[in-house]
Amino acid sequence: MARRRRRDVIDETEVGAYHVWSRTVRRAFLTGVDPQTGVDYSHRKELIERRLEALSSVFAIDCCDFTVLDNHLHLILRNRPDIVAGWSDEEVARRWLRLKRSELELQGDPTPEQIAEFVADRDRVAKARKSLSCISDFMGALKEAVAVVCNLVDRCTGNFWQGRFGARRLKDVAELLVCSLYVNMNPIRAGLAQTPEEAEHTSTYARLQDRQVGDPNLPNSGWLSPVHVDGDGFDGVAARRRASNKGFLDIAFIEQLELLDALVRRERIEQSGGTSSDIPPVLERLGVTASQWEHAVTVTSRRFARELDIMAMMFAESRRRN
Repeated sequence: MARRRRRDVIDETEVGAYHVWSRTVRRAFLTGVDPQTGVDYSHRKELIERRLEALSSVFAIDCCDFTVLDNHLHLILRNRPDIVAGWSDEEVARRWLRLKRSELELQGDPTPEQIAEFVADRDRVAKARKSLSCISDFMGALKEAVAVVCNLVDRCTGNFWQGRFGARRLKDVAELLVCSLYVNMNPIRAGLAQTPEEAEHTSTYARLQDRQVGDPNLPNSGWLSPVHVDGDGFDGVAARRRASNKGFLDIAFIEQLELLDALVRRERIEQSGGTSSDIPPVLERLGVTASQWEHAVTVTSRRFARELDIMAMMFAESRRRN
């Protein structure tokens, strides 16, 4: 099973947001169109989303943002040991027994007898309670299930993912905000979409779908953490779809979308040789200074560019071999 690449130490005892990413490697595009064979594996992006949604309903981990690309994925996860600490032993047992690492879907609710047997083992309960707010275990459960299912379809064995996943702590509001925007910008930067509204398999796309339909139950995005810290009006905890109803930014989703559009325009101006130093007005309300914003944009852009460069090189190599 692939685990976290030690780029940062995840403190599983403290609430915090982390940028987490993984790449596929066995062929160039395991979740897109393979340039060598022409086979389209894009449907696997939906498998990954399904597994993310299932895990978010069990773990004490908030999924703030995500994007699934043709050969890698990005997540912003916030571990919530404070939430799992308030669960009863029976609740820990119920959640843990629904997990099966090798399958995409959750198991049905356990019987009272199964829960009682689980609760009777104090060491087992303590270990499960710790794991349910552990980002490493969350990623292991995500990657293993996807690998098992895809290898079964491909009729092969071996590694599906390239080694361990990377994780980096997002230490302040500016870093969290910019990373959130770049996670959702990835399909646009990779040339897979022109606008956020077209960028499928992202958290922004899921939220936009629900906004357009106006369904208060948020069928597409109700498992995600709300954008605004005060929530989105949907009680996803009561619906057993997410760990908490607390958001991660002090702005509404529509403001996040406006910032995303502004950053997309900025990138296009800079790619054409121009310069842009416009500072979105909403940053002042967030307490983010111009220098913090510029530093976060520069550093985050470089980090995400490395992943896209790898994607481009893999595509070029596949075309060359073909």
